[in-house]
Amino acid sequence: MGRKSKGKRIHSEGYVVISGGKHGQYEHRIVAEKKIGQKLKPGEIVHHKDRNKKNNKPGNLKVLTPSQHNKLHLSKKIKTRCGYCKNPLIVHPYKFQYSKSGKVFCTTRCSGKYNNGGGVKGKPFTKKEDKTIIKLRKKNLAWNRIGKILDRNRESIRVRGMRLMKGGK
Repeated sequence: MGRKSKGKRIHSEGYVVISGGKHGQYEHRIVAEKKIGQKLKPGEIVHHKDRNKKNNKPGNLKVLTPSQHNKLHLSKKIKTRCGYCKNPLIVHPYKFQYSKSGKVFCTTRCSGKYNNGGGVKGKPFTKKEDKTIIKLRKKNLAWNRIGKILDRNRESIRVRGMRLMKGGK
């Protein structure tokens, strides 16, 4: 009987896990060990430089102690813009709440307007978005997946989709 080849899956925290053994292993830790030529010491952390947990290229990984890792994350601030009104913002990447779409907002009002949530009317749907909603829903894609594709709130996509499916505007 042939052995199963090692498969990959995405862990609930977003890391790539290589199947094998009882629980599997994190791909980024395996790649980092090959890069430094030895096993990681207990407590060592593999940092993704671009913050993309799926990018496990050797050049994107750095082995750090917990204190080095904390210093790295606590020292950085990101210049960005509000996801709705485009006002400039300086945010701390690990102390600031991001929306599910990965955007940051200057106020809860902007967040609500962008996400069509909280009873605040958001940006209107385009004809292209309407067609995409119908097409993806016919392929049995879940409302939250369609929302991520269109960078919109799941509930606003569901409400719009139900209205479109009934033939309304």
